[in-house]
Amino acid sequence: MVKSMTGFGRGCYEEENFSVTIEIKSVNHRYNETAIRLPHFLNPLEDKIRKTILASVSRGRIDVFVTARYTDQGAVNVTVDKALAAAYHNALQEVGQAIGIPSPSISEQAEILYLARCPEVITAKEGLFDCDAYWPKIKQAVDQAVEALVAMREAEGNNIAADFYKRLELIERNVLEIEKRSPQVVAEYQAKLNERLDALLADKKITADPDRVLQEVAWTIQEIVKDRARVYRMEDSTFAVLSTGPSKEELEAIYDAIQLRLQRGIRVEGIKNILVANGGLFSTKAQNADPETVYDCLKYAYAESKNHMHGMLVDFNGSIDYEASKTISIVNIIRDCIIEDCDGFYLEYQPLIAPQDGSIKGAEALLRWEHESYGQIEPLAFIPILENDFVFEELGDWILKRTMT
Repeated sequence: MVKSMTGFGRGCYEEENFSVTIEIKSVNHRYNETAIRLPHFLNPLEDKIRKTILASVSRGRIDVFVTARYTDQGAVNVTVDKALAAAYHNALQEVGQAIGIPSPSISEQAEILYLARCPEVITAKEGLFDCDAYWPKIKQAVDQAVEALVAMREAEGNNIAADFYKRLELIERNVLEIEKRSPQVVAEYQAKLNERLDALLADKKITADPDRVLQEVAWTIQEIVKDRARVYRMEDSTFAVLSTGPSKEELEAIYDAIQLRLQRGIRVEGIKNILVANGGLFSTKAQNADPETVYDCLKYAYAESKNHMHGMLVDFNGSIDYEASKTISIVNIIRDCIIEDCDGFYLEYQPLIAPQDGSIKGAEALLRWEHESYGQIEPLAFIPILENDFVFEELGDWILKRTMT
């Protein structure tokens, strides 16, 4: 249950000669801080009051106000300092003589009232108050105030929880909308960028041929790798560099040189083109590696470089929990299984529970794959690698058919 730290509670106890009122107010605070204000004759009970409150309230700034009335006849003792009163009387006579009135006529009642107001002539002292005897009665008021405080904090907590769930649902809807819009936003920015480039080039009456730029890029890459590797043009603006000689460190140095050269710019027909490189590295000694599987692994490393590593060369070292060679074997088998009517795949369903009332609102289909040689394989071990493969669409169709039937 969610509880607010803001609340108020009041408790009272009253009888013929004694009454007490307890008011407790709490506000937000990182820790617990309790301040108690009470009449001084109840000071011995401060610790008991504090412990009673903290048994039910553990956090927040807590202010406790205690007011009490005690009217028993033995509660107050009034004493008269006769010697002091006589001294004040004599002093008044001396004052009269000093001002030339040796026998002043002073009303007796007026003098009595005057002397009663003189300091320490009349003193009132509280009698002994038995705190232990009255504690059970005072505790009733404390418990009543604490109960009201906790009830108010719980009610406020329920309101906060309802508002929290409402905002959570709003965030979830916004996230879904953002995810839906994100590819479109990228396309819109790309279109706007192309429009601005076209406008700038049109003003200067200069046009850039993309194929010529890519051709220059290919020549630049080949110039850097020399005879240590072969350069192949793949789809769009992607190139593959295949080599059997250089070490991993040498390939990383080659990539750094290519990236630096492209960042400095490549001139095509007098236009300087500033380019950004992204790269994935894949090395294997496996003899049975399927070319499609190798290409999938390379595309996965390339996507990591482009989307998460700001163009740094990403070395494909396997998927979650598996080294590169084992990942290749697993992906090889999975690709074959997908082609063979998704052999070894099955679905598990996880219910979706509404947090407000605990009812089941739907179910989430979870993809699983199991093989006699590798056992059950975590989906994250192969989905990120295969999601750009053409066989992934067949797996998606299989999932839809299974969930819809």
